[in-house]
Amino acid sequence: DELEIRVKERTAELAKSNEDLCQEISKRKLAEDELRALSRRLVETQENERRAISRELHDQVGQSLTALSINLNIIQTQIPDKAPDLLQSRMDESLSLVEQTAERTRDVMANLRPPVLDDYGLVSALHWYGEQFATRTDIAVAVEGKEPVPRLDAQVENALFRIAQEALTNAAKHAKATQVTVTIEVDNGTLRMVVADDGVGFDPARRRNRC
Repeated sequence: DELEIRVKERTAELAKSNEDLCQEISKRKLAEDELRALSRRLVETQENERRAISRELHDQVGQSLTALSINLNIIQTQIPDKAPDLLQSRMDESLSLVEQTAERTRDVMANLRPPVLDDYGLVSALHWYGEQFATRTDIAVAVEGKEPVPRLDAQVENALFRIAQEALTNAAKHAKATQVTVTIEVDNGTLRMVVADDGVGFDPARRRNRC
């Protein structure tokens, strides 16, 4: 009868709509998966470029600056005592400039991707970066923990290193800290990184009230 025909037509329409919806969901999921894969590839490409530049700075510029500093120090020892003060002054300025350039090169390497992260792992990289950070900011940095065994995935190591970098930067800019401790703990296959400082912090309640 007519009612049965209408029910069948409506059922067919609903089935078609459901099929269209499933196809749309599948398309969106596929697009999201492709977007995530693209994002990962972009991050990998960026990190590879950073790694290459950092390695070049370490192997070429860093070693050249070290050799230049050694040569200048050797030349300085050969300057006669009766040499003009201006000559000694220029030599001191040159040595200072080389040291400043070397320090700046180390900072750039740290912000790019320190070779020690690839060569030795996360904890070693944090020790190295902590020393550079302490020299630059006069904030003491302690790194506690051992390298996870087996080593973490390169992307995970990179993400944790960047998080620690950002936390140290915030401690210097906002917390007025004098000491920061970075702790790496591994328990039953779960890694936990804690960055703690002795700074002023902030009141979460006050922040919520301002929102």
